[in-house]
Amino acid sequence: TEILIFDQKLFNSTSDKMPITFYWSTENVARWVDQLGYPQYKNCFLDNHIDGRKLILIDASKLPSVS
Repeated sequence: TEILIFDQKLFNSTSDKMPITFYWSTENVARWVDQLGYPQYKNCFLDNHIDGRKLILIDASKLPSVS
């Protein structure tokens, strides 16, 4: 399935205030990274088990150490 970030609902439901990205699998995150134009980083995200929860919580300054 294709990830359409800008076409999906922002939140899971009216009672759930977490962005839908929070529930992405590692494969969803890797596909998103690829769609952004960074296919060279897909395996890094997969190898480090970066799912939606981790993606949202990761600090950008920590990304270089994820290599």
